[in-house]
Amino acid sequence: MSKQLSLSTTIRILVIVSIVYIFTLELFNFDNIKKSLQSVERKNIEYLIKENANTLASLAYFHFDNELQDILHSIQSSNKSIISIRYIPKPITPLHNEMIFPLKYKNTTIGYLDIEYTYSLSQEFIEKYLPYFFIYLISLFFLAIFTTHYLSKKIDALKALSQKLEHIDIKKFDKLSPTETYKEIIIITQAINKLLREIKLTFKRLLESEKHLKEAQKIANMSSWEYNNETKNFYCSTQLYRILGINLKKSRITWQNFLEFIDPDDREKFLSLLQEQHNNQKQFEIVLKFHTQNIERYLKNVVKIRKKKNHIIYIGIAIDVTEEIKAKQQVEFLAYHDPLTSLPNRASFKEIVYNFAKIAKRNNQKFALIFLDLDNFKLINDSYGHDIGDRLLIDTANALKQSLRESDLIFRIGGDEFVILIPDIKNKDSLLPVIQKILHTVAKEYTYDNYTFTVTCSLGVALFPDDSDDIETLIRYADLAMYEAKREGKNQYRFFEFTMKQLLEHYRHTIHYLRCALEQENELVLYFQPKIDIVAKKVVGAEALIRWLHPQKGLLTPNHFVPVAEKSELIVKLDYYVLKKSIQYLARWKTHPILQHLSLSLNISAKTFNNPDLVSIIRHNLQKYDIDPKKLEIEITETLSMENVLHTIHIVQQLKNLGLKVALDDFGTGYSSLNYLKQLPFDTLKIDRSFIKDIDNDPDSLQITKIIIDIAKNFQKNLVAEGIENKNQEKILLDLGNRCAQGYLYSKPIDLDSFIEFVKTHNTTESLHKD
Repeated sequence: MSKQLSLSTTIRILVIVSIVYIFTLELFNFDNIKKSLQSVERKNIEYLIKENANTLASLAYFHFDNELQDILHSIQSSNKSIISIRYIPKPITPLHNEMIFPLKYKNTTIGYLDIEYTYSLSQEFIEKYLPYFFIYLISLFFLAIFTTHYLSKKIDALKALSQKLEHIDIKKFDKLSPTETYKEIIIITQAINKLLREIKLTFKRLLESEKHLKEAQKIANMSSWEYNNETKNFYCSTQLYRILGINLKKSRITWQNFLEFIDPDDREKFLSLLQEQHNNQKQFEIVLKFHTQNIERYLKNVVKIRKKKNHIIYIGIAIDVTEEIKAKQQVEFLAYHDPLTSLPNRASFKEIVYNFAKIAKRNNQKFALIFLDLDNFKLINDSYGHDIGDRLLIDTANALKQSLRESDLIFRIGGDEFVILIPDIKNKDSLLPVIQKILHTVAKEYTYDNYTFTVTCSLGVALFPDDSDDIETLIRYADLAMYEAKREGKNQYRFFEFTMKQLLEHYRHTIHYLRCALEQENELVLYFQPKIDIVAKKVVGAEALIRWLHPQKGLLTPNHFVPVAEKSELIVKLDYYVLKKSIQYLARWKTHPILQHLSLSLNISAKTFNNPDLVSIIRHNLQKYDIDPKKLEIEITETLSMENVLHTIHIVQQLKNLGLKVALDDFGTGYSSLNYLKQLPFDTLKIDRSFIKDIDNDPDSLQITKIIIDIAKNFQKNLVAEGIENKNQEKILLDLGNRCAQGYLYSKPIDLDSFIEFVKTHNTTESLHKD
């Protein structure tokens, strides 16, 4: 027992000595822990700076100051211990809690980072740990005898923890485990784990930011390059390899490669710009075309030139703008080329012909313009569809390209119209083989989707400068010659001749004076040809026909001016003039004792029939003059009605909805089928005069007329025979069952006063002709 007490005293003495010693030792260890934590905190800052050193050095080196400041701010924000961080070009003597970190680019120091820091995390830890430390010391004092072994283990645990902290690797760090199960050790470990987690999260955010930056560059198709003119070293980012389609593992891009990839014309401009900017060292931009491994790319290069000592350094940012350039090229191509055939279009044609004229004048040469128009193309387009029409145009363009010389130029200037420019010709005779070849190339049988048809073309030729040295005039002459070829039967050619010029002058004068006449009230007048009920022997109506009281030429029939009007927009105005005048006459006839029961018909052209304002203009005039719509009959030709059957049905139905009657003129001369006739809502069929004139001596004409009359009866259509000139023709028509007729047997077209007298004379007698 006494031995134990003695031992206890000894222990107490030892404990007291130990307490003093341990207290001193604990203070030393406490200080050691504090320094260790501060060391970790400082190493964290150093590690953070080292992880970003390359990026910061590159930004500083290339003077991307805004981006440099953004990353410095991001680093400072991500670490509480950093008070301030700034970039300085030269080193300074660091103060307490200040770190000077060199930035190197390619092993060359280009500047320094001045980092002012504090041990905020360590201080937080110490402040948090101090209460526990004092409790620990007090407990140590009272319980020293019983806890000597416990304290030793704790001290060992703290030492082990500090050793772990000194050798920790943040990249491989996951979670620090307590060395012992003591509460203090657990708290310290938790605090350290929290600190290390924050460091790791900061590191992860930096890696993600770097990844996002790389992704952004990839999305923007952006790359960078640098060339030292003195050392001949060339560096480029991996993005440039990807953009140019070069395998980074198999080859490296040198300055020579880089220049060789550039299109020769662009390369010359690029090198010239580099040379020009050597002295002033200004930034410039240039778009360069690159060719690598069958890849064609356009890169917009923003280039800076820096002079460092005796070195010239070219620094470039290359942005892939291939899609934008190709889109621009496509727009430019479409502006000067026909999108269907890829031939030069009308705009390109005018520009090229003017240039050819200048060259021809300078070299005393001749060239020919050949206008080509496909015969009956509209019929093919409407009959078989626009897709087949487009395929025909493409095949025609390809056939012309294959049959003509490379020096011959082919244009598509609209619709089915092509122009061929033959340069450097001698005379008209030298053109004949080319013309025959064009006719032969186009004129053949085509088959599309089980549809087979034959196509021909008409050609008009004008020579420069023989026919004219004015391009606009030359174009009109070639166009005029082409229309002359069509007028004379198609599938042939015509050279421009002086007589055609006279026709052109006649056309111009007629158009001018006809336009003036339409603005007058008394130059264009209506004549009326009576329609006769040959059974009742009475006038039942009339057809309104236009006449021109020309100031110099006197009374002109339609054949003198209507064909000219049909080639211009005036035909629509002329038709609307006749329409308005006819409705005005019907309005006056409403109260006329003799004319009030008569109907009036008028013929309209294809352009007017297809004019979108036709129905609304007729409706407006009917309402304005308040006439019975049944008194007005609109006549359209069979050929016009068949150009677009669905459109014809639609318009005719709209006219009938207004209450008008609609007649199919010149029936039998076109190509309508009985199926279409059943669909077309016409009221009247008019038998063409070409059948009537020979009805009394030609069995075929008689048979055709009989068939037409039978068709009209079967389809319950009214019937009018045109061109009756003798009593024999009238008798035959009566025998066949035709009731209504018009022709010179009864009356030629006459003016209004004569028409009124005609109706008075014949509608008050029992017959039109006395035996």
